[in-house]
Amino acid sequence: MIRVRVPATSANIGPGFDAMGLALKLYNEFGFESLEKGVEIVGFKEKYNNDDNLVLKSVRRLYEAAGKEFMGIRITVKEGIPVSRGLGSSAACIVGGLVGANALLDGPLSKDELISLAVEIEGHPDNVVPAFEGGLTVSYAKDGSVRHEKINFDYEKLLLYALVPDFEVSTEKARKVLPETFPLEDVVCNISRTAMLVASFLNGRFGNLWDILSDRVHQPYRSRLINGFDQIKEKMIELEFDGLFISGAGPTLMGILSERDSRKVEALKEFLDSMENIWKLEPLGIDRKGVQIF
Repeated sequence: MIRVRVPATSANIGPGFDAMGLALKLYNEFGFESLEKGVEIVGFKEKYNNDDNLVLKSVRRLYEAAGKEFMGIRITVKEGIPVSRGLGSSAACIVGGLVGANALLDGPLSKDELISLAVEIEGHPDNVVPAFEGGLTVSYAKDGSVRHEKINFDYEKLLLYALVPDFEVSTEKARKVLPETFPLEDVVCNISRTAMLVASFLNGRFGNLWDILSDRVHQPYRSRLINGFDQIKEKMIELEFDGLFISGAGPTLMGILSERDSRKVEALKEFLDSMENIWKLEPLGIDRKGVQIF
């Protein structure tokens, strides 16, 4: 059996819409075993136990790209990444399926070819690239291939706190709320802040990222889908957290502290407990390695 571990990912990182992504120490684990015939899917919720299963679709796509006949497979999963929360659960399924199937066939496709296939299935690279590479990545797709770079800095100094609610927001719904065009000043705002964000990471300056993490392309619109967003943001500013951004399409929010401060964290927990929805506050480290076969 081939076993594959894929990290959760947080896309966009504020202004880096559809271009930046970060791998997190939260994982899905998949198992793959060739069968002479048929498909067995184990460990998924019942609504995913069918031909529309994203892992299975990715396996089939890999076989097609490799020019191999698909006969049968047994897929198992141990889920650690919550679904439809903006933490890259779909990307993890795609990456896991492609990497697992590629390993079953003794690796006919290169990593770059796998990344291009993953982007073809997912539609954009901001989640799948960090899922492959680990760490913080920037990427874009062009002419069927994906250009990407990993930004290396002292990951241990970036303290992330995921605020995960008990409700979902689908990526499709989060896409629909975005306008089709943007004023030039909004585009310039995002370009300048994305460049400043990269420089801040490289220089290790994580204190007070509020202005840098603000954007005018997706967060003003998606925040309306997140019940309690404004109150949480105001409270985190009051508590002197160093920044906050919507993780991917949401509804998970990602808070940043440049230094460990248990008092701020506990105060935020108490505030979240008073909210209408149930919010889970979870510290998350940055995964450095990306997808692994083990």
